[in-house]
Amino acid sequence: MKKYFAFLVVLSVFAARLSAERVMVINDSDSSPITGASVFSATGLILGMTDADGMTPELSDSDFPLSVRSIAFKEGIIDKGVDTLRMKVDTYDLPGVTVKPGERPIIHIITYVREFCNGATSCDTAMAFSEYMLESFHVEDKVKGFRRYDSLPKVKADLHYVRCTDGSWGDSVALADKGIDVANELSFVPDMVNLPIEETHDETDAIKNGALNDTVQGEYGPAMVIRKGETAYIVTGDLLSGKKNHKYSPNILKLLGMTTEFYEIIASFAYLPNDKGKYDINDFIYGTTSIKALGKGKWIKKFLNVKESVDMSSFIEVYPVEITYLTLDEYKEMRDNRETIEFRRPGYMLPLLPAVKKLTESVAGFSKQKSIGS
Repeated sequence: MKKYFAFLVVLSVFAARLSAERVMVINDSDSSPITGASVFSATGLILGMTDADGMTPELSDSDFPLSVRSIAFKEGIIDKGVDTLRMKVDTYDLPGVTVKPGERPIIHIITYVREFCNGATSCDTAMAFSEYMLESFHVEDKVKGFRRYDSLPKVKADLHYVRCTDGSWGDSVALADKGIDVANELSFVPDMVNLPIEETHDETDAIKNGALNDTVQGEYGPAMVIRKGETAYIVTGDLLSGKKNHKYSPNILKLLGMTTEFYEIIASFAYLPNDKGKYDINDFIYGTTSIKALGKGKWIKKFLNVKESVDMSSFIEVYPVEITYLTLDEYKEMRDNRETIEFRRPGYMLPLLPAVKKLTESVAGFSKQKSIGS
């Protein structure tokens, strides 16, 4: 009987591998592979990203239908049995850019941010969807009286939906207090929100000479991939390309007992294309950051009430909703303002993932900025 049972186990594992499949994701306009597209399961779990050949991670029957997202493309849906997804480029109708007056050296940016994140152990699974309004101030050159830490995004409004299943995280919809713990530990906002502020991006020689794609190599692999299309100029950077073994564990998190090992950080920026060949925050349409990490620290485990490391995945979308230039006096008046900002959701955002839409319709959202029950 034991031999028969062992045979069934081996057979079931073999069958599962046989059923695993992959799908190719390509650009509908030129059939080129789309690398770095984020792949979501039918239940909203982040499965991974497409590789250099545009292939998804291995998939099982329960993952379908899939949702695929890639910056500057419309959302793609993959049903069971489909071997190729052709993604269509998106179009954008944005307001005109205001030229910066010389006497206004402070850039004031308000962004709408949303994050899809997952956490999993051997017995727990959590899915969280969060929305934020963030505010930050920036300078291109040194300005006397400007505080550098004001360039760090500050949360001015937030809304979270969390669902936990199995194990110690509880079943069904998380209560607000439990949800706050889960949302805090799984979220990478605002720390990992990236904005193209520091410098102007210049087109590479290959792009200037008519190439549609170009790759800039890093120390251990491709560091940057550039695509120029009719509707968007896209820069995608692998933030771990300079790390050996493609892993990074910040020392500061180790010191705080929150050891986290990052093995994927991909940031993408989409700009309105122009003939100048130079791009800055005024050309910025939106950005995404995809993160995969393993939470090992004792405090991560304590906050989540688990004894093992936590697999963490996050997909962040950043949309600028207001970019203004301030005088130094205007900046000083605004920088310590603690008032919340109303949500302003851009009309050109991708639709919510089906599983997330279902979650937001069935669960009351909660805010970390407000007291429970307020």
